[in-house]
Amino acid sequence: MNFERAARVVRRLRPSCVILLYHRVTEGVRDASRLSVSEDRFAEHMQVLRDSYRPTSLYELIQCHRRGIIPRHSVAVAFDDGYADNYLVGMRAGVLRGLGGYREGYTPEDLDLFLRLAERGRLANLAEVLFRYRLHLNSICHTKARFLNEGRHRTIEDACKRRGIDSEGRNIIQLRQSSIAETHLRWAWWALSVGNTATARKHALRAIRKAPLSVDSWRVLACALRRH
Repeated sequence: MNFERAARVVRRLRPSCVILLYHRVTEGVRDASRLSVSEDRFAEHMQVLRDSYRPTSLYELIQCHRRGIIPRHSVAVAFDDGYADNYLVGMRAGVLRGLGGYREGYTPEDLDLFLRLAERGRLANLAEVLFRYRLHLNSICHTKARFLNEGRHRTIEDACKRRGIDSEGRNIIQLRQSSIAETHLRWAWWALSVGNTATARKHALRAIRKAPLSVDSWRVLACALRRH
């Protein structure tokens, strides 16, 4: 469904607010899922929203919803995966240009960028969970934990030097390279802790297949079968 058709559907339904969820804003990159839009197209979308709707932040939208009063034609824009281009198109270009954008050799790139942004202005965390991301065995955090840990050290040490902070002895959280069995075991306990017993059983069985002699894997499966 293209943007113009989506806009017509929205006008016909007349909702009090709309949240547009984008995936990627990029050009020249193969996108098998066809979920990305070009920068020019994204700019056109944003112009339509400015001209015909009331752009607002997700935080403001949540507060209005809690008060039971959402202004008509409210619209918020969100991104679902955290690609680098999400930040480049969703922030003030002048600030990013002043920082030099993303820097080569600093990993994770978003950690380095936000540490430098925090030196130009104030960053804050929202109490509300705005979206959830999917955990999988092919994620960078799982497959390249050592590489990310090394990059994290360099990025944080560099930020400490800029701020005149002694980084010696600071406890920097490490990503642990877990085995496949350990990962499924952890996911099984997480699923069980929120009452999702079907998912807990699935991951418990996968953990047992990878490590059949693990007592912990059999224990979480027993708990999942008992539903507690």
